[in-house]
Amino acid sequence: MRQEVNREDADLEKLSDRVAEVLSPIERLVYAALYHRGDARIEAAVVADRVHMKLKRDNDARSLISAWMGKERLEDLYLQRESFPGCAAIAGSIHLRTHFVWSTNSPVKTESTLRRKGFALPLVLTYQAWNSEALIEPDEILIDGITDRCPSPNDVGRLLAWTMQEFEQYNAAPDDTLELVRKADLEKVYVSLIKRAFELAWPGKSLRIEPWPLASFGLFPENPPEGSRGCIWACAGKLQDQITKHIVRDRSNTIPPDLRDRYAELLGIRELRSYLQRKWRGRDLRQRCLLVTASLRLRDHEKDLIEFDGGIAVISSRGGRITWYGLESKRGGGDPAHSLRERLENLGLPAYVRRLSARYAFAKIILKS
Repeated sequence: MRQEVNREDADLEKLSDRVAEVLSPIERLVYAALYHRGDARIEAAVVADRVHMKLKRDNDARSLISAWMGKERLEDLYLQRESFPGCAAIAGSIHLRTHFVWSTNSPVKTESTLRRKGFALPLVLTYQAWNSEALIEPDEILIDGITDRCPSPNDVGRLLAWTMQEFEQYNAAPDDTLELVRKADLEKVYVSLIKRAFELAWPGKSLRIEPWPLASFGLFPENPPEGSRGCIWACAGKLQDQITKHIVRDRSNTIPPDLRDRYAELLGIRELRSYLQRKWRGRDLRQRCLLVTASLRLRDHEKDLIEFDGGIAVISSRGGRITWYGLESKRGGGDPAHSLRERLENLGLPAYVRRLSARYAFAKIILKS
């Protein structure tokens, strides 16, 4: 690049584009390290709340803002300390950087909505690189649900329910490429929030999610999942949307022999869905669901404590309560319900265990702090 700068006939426009390509990721890393850190975002939310309270109490907010414009330090604003929360913590975060998922609401309206959902200090940050238009880069959006107490899995559930209400399209068809791309982008949010909910329910533990090879099963062959994509799907309250039906349709006759054991785990979700639909028949339910087509391993450092062969997370739209229906699939002999119940009891995890068939059983676990 230095040689190009020194050339007399250097194309400055091309040189500018090359510099932009180099500087853009560096700038993003700097912002992430300084301003997008968790503690920095909490501080920004706290200060914004104090500013809001000061303006709300003042009879002449316009003059107060004018007076603030000449100040250089935060201390010079003389903000009240009483609105500073005793224990501010991030319950969960939504991180979006995509051209295909966006909100029609302003950051102020989004924060107001999340405040009504029970978050004391909601925060919406948008980041746009200085050369984003030249590089056709999407804006980065960070949405935090911050509480003024120790967060709980229910707080994460409220954030999940709001995310699905705000961004999801439940009438999407399995061959709708744009909607599948949108769902793949949203899946990153769901993975992050589900992990957060499990970690709040069992402090000190972590959750590992390993996607199943859906493309190898003949699902979405033109849109093969990449990385973690294809393991969590948002569903309508009674699991009747088109994509859910497409995922659980029985394809046993077309599955290669070397994949039949893996595919049998997916059929466990089919049986669990049928059971839940019978249970919910005739009921008016205010809930959203996440279909998890992946293995979930609850871990203590590097040690696996228990593994679920997929499952369904049910989120209450009102209170955010998350009920996890985790599956056990037995390939050989043995009772799957007995095996699952024994492992849960050994870990001291309270759960209701039910046998679905000779091969499948599930554990119903309500995520609590």
